[in-house]
Amino acid sequence: MLDEFLRPYESSSSLIRVGKRFDGGYILNEDIIRDTDVLLSFGVNRDWTFEDDLLKRGEFKKISLFDPFTPLRGYRYILETFRDNLSLMKISSLRSILRPFYFIVNDPIKLVQFRFWLKKTKANFEPLGVSDITTNRFVALSEIFARSTKNGSRVLVKMDVEGDEYKCLSELFRNSKEIHALTGFVLEFHDCTRRKDDLKEIVKSFEMRGFAIFHVHGNNYTEFNEEVKLCDSLEISFCSQNYLKNQKTSNKYPIEGLDFPCNRFKEDYLLF
Repeated sequence: MLDEFLRPYESSSSLIRVGKRFDGGYILNEDIIRDTDVLLSFGVNRDWTFEDDLLKRGEFKKISLFDPFTPLRGYRYILETFRDNLSLMKISSLRSILRPFYFIVNDPIKLVQFRFWLKKTKANFEPLGVSDITTNRFVALSEIFARSTKNGSRVLVKMDVEGDEYKCLSELFRNSKEIHALTGFVLEFHDCTRRKDDLKEIVKSFEMRGFAIFHVHGNNYTEFNEEVKLCDSLEISFCSQNYLKNQKTSNKYPIEGLDFPCNRFKEDYLLF
């Protein structure tokens, strides 16, 4: 069971799974989708099913995707990814041997599909990462957020940045004057067992600004630590308390029909 500080609040409207089943989908509620003007999506890798599904459910002024490392940047980066995968290859199983060769065949197909999707949806892709400072390859989260909230736009953020979420959010809380423009913030936290105090601080910072958790799901590709009551990676959905009831839920998590294990070959973790 998870630590109680992560127990979600009751949503005022129906919860919806956006994106595919298993790894890559996140939970929103109907009010967030209705009120969002701009989607900021950090961390694409090879999967844009969340963004595609969201566009089918609402009307948005702008959708922007960011990732400095995805092979979907272009053919050069597909070759670089293939080279990196070869250098990291462990000859421990047939699957590990074939993995780099699978991607060198599949990634060019994905790239064509991704570029077609960008053109069809008029979504914007920037080969930049998000961080706590701005450099030639990364942009501070508060800077992107300020840019996106002009003209009173309401913003939804999706983030999966492999551990950098802690410093990105801390920077946003320090520097952003527009955080009230958030409708929701869905993200995956990594290394939660070791960084429990940091996670607690992030949750507290959201609550101090009028936001709270309305859904949580454990990534069963990582381990659950019973001693500290945390899964090492957690998918957490925050939103404005205006979209929530003033009480925490008594629901069981995972929620049947809404949550699915990230690793489909392994049982999901019981959180509450």
